[in-house]
Amino acid sequence: MNWYSILPTKDTIFAIAKYDKGKTIMSQRQDMGWEQMLSLDAISGRKFRVIDLLSRLPDLFHDLSRYGNPVPASRLSFEVIIRQKDNRSLKRYHWRIHGAPTPEHLLMILERFKSPASYYNCWNCSDYEGQMGCVIAFDPADAALHFQYPSIRENINNEQVALAFDVDTLEVVDAYLVGMP
Repeated sequence: MNWYSILPTKDTIFAIAKYDKGKTIMSQRQDMGWEQMLSLDAISGRKFRVIDLLSRLPDLFHDLSRYGNPVPASRLSFEVIIRQKDNRSLKRYHWRIHGAPTPEHLLMILERFKSPASYYNCWNCSDYEGQMGCVIAFDPADAALHFQYPSIRENINNEQVALAFDVDTLEVVDAYLVGMP
């Protein structure tokens, strides 16, 4: 049995879920989405550049920038506020992008937020022009709506990093591939 075949085919994305109970708010870390990972067959024989693999490792994000290879990524705080109304669960999503290396990198991250066109008015983004960080809010009326946001990885301190590119392999696979001759 190949070691990769026992790995999950989806990578879970976590957020801080805040349940608004009226007079109290309960917070907990909870899964709020997932990303599909490549199958073993799709990875076999695929060529990877080492620098691309390194840029996907969140603990190296700041180091790579310091060494002259800035990664289009930023530390991120992701939270979802959930409240009950008329026996429905309403969710408001918040992403705080703390500081991309450049304003251009921030724009690349912002391009990763997507929804059907009919929901564009549900998005709100704080002043971001010329900035390296901002706050994004998404308040859809439809709880079953499918939307996209940037790929997110967590560093060793459980800090989230939003990437301006798709991640299609697990972090452990990226680290393994970096170490291969």
